[in-house]
Amino acid sequence: MKKLITIILVTIFIIFIILILKIRQKPEEETSRTKTEIPPLEVVAEIAQKGDIIKFVYTVGEVVALKKAEFYSPFNTYVENIFIQNGEYVKKGKLLVKLQNRDLELEYQKASRDYLEKRKKYERLKDKSHDTLKLKIETGLLEAEKEYLKIKRLVESSEIKAPFDGVVSGLLIEKGSVLKEGEFLLSLYDPSSLKLICDVFVDEGKEIKKGNRAFIYFPEKNKWIETKVTGVDRRVDKEKRTIRVFVSSLKNMIPGEIYKVRIETARFKNKLRVTKSAVIYRENRPLVFVVKNNVARWQWVSLGIEGDSLIEIKKGVKPGDTVIISNNFFIADNTPVKVKLFKR
Repeated sequence: MKKLITIILVTIFIIFIILILKIRQKPEEETSRTKTEIPPLEVVAEIAQKGDIIKFVYTVGEVVALKKAEFYSPFNTYVENIFIQNGEYVKKGKLLVKLQNRDLELEYQKASRDYLEKRKKYERLKDKSHDTLKLKIETGLLEAEKEYLKIKRLVESSEIKAPFDGVVSGLLIEKGSVLKEGEFLLSLYDPSSLKLICDVFVDEGKEIKKGNRAFIYFPEKNKWIETKVTGVDRRVDKEKRTIRVFVSSLKNMIPGEIYKVRIETARFKNKLRVTKSAVIYRENRPLVFVVKNNVARWQWVSLGIEGDSLIEIKKGVKPGDTVIISNNFFIADNTPVKVKLFKR
């Protein structure tokens, strides 16, 4: 009986040991299985390569017509007829607006008759006179000529004609509108003379020159469109400490519109560069993650020139290395990764 009890106790002990071993083994198996089941981290990366690093200055520009004309009523009158509309492109000499001038026409006819009479009288007497100016005064020709030319100019000014090819703008009057002398009528601008005028801080504009690339942002297209710098006025605005940069306009722009503009200030050629987001800091030192055999390895780097979106790598990366440019804040050294290549 004593022997049986001993056997039972030994058996229970062995079973207990086996159970403990199985319990301890299970978490290890689960941990191992969990490790193997963790998917690689998805990242975006690019191939480090040599190329240009560009610096830009960002500003805003107003569309301005450098060649324009504004028209005002030459006398108190009303609008007899309008032959154009806003936004219309007209040729030089086109009649734009006709102002009522009936009273002026009567005055013009009277002044013309008076001038011709005085002229005939002067012609009859000029061969007998040695002082033609005195004779003009005595015959009344001088005064008649002044009055005639004055009214003639007013009559001619009642017909507003285009002095050059251009686009009509600012037209707010209509047929029958009553006008006071000096009241604004309309303006005309040459679309080929449109420029964006940008204010740039003196220090930022030192390297800007004619021919530099510039880009204008069109929000409706969510796109930057390339153009060029056409000139730089380096006279400094003493209050704002800015200079003026002239940028070539693009099709369908209208005077007075405001656009975001970025202007190239410097270009550095043949530099090994990566996207700026590739660089992070650990222990106050810059590093990037380089992908080797689908594993992210961190690499200390030395930095050089910083451009608008790219930065120079002077040491730590070689041309052809695959460098991570996203999710790198959450990566540890030796992290398995799945790479999606970004092509610049």
